[in-house]
Amino acid sequence: MVTTLKMMPVAEAVSLPLRRCREGDGRRLPTGPMNESAKAMLDESARLTAALTTIRTRS
Repeated sequence: MVTTLKMMPVAEAVSLPLRRCREGDGRRLPTGPMNESAKAMLDESARLTAALTTIRTRS
């Protein structure tokens, strides 16, 4: 269904534990693995954007 809507699935993801990594006021504090996952996801999104832009401009 995702590709039918011309969306591209990205396998990389950031897991956010619901009860861990919280400050007393409820803010979520990122951990090292969260930051690494976020960087990997954004890097993959940038890579796909560059590749798909080329394909879309030809159509």
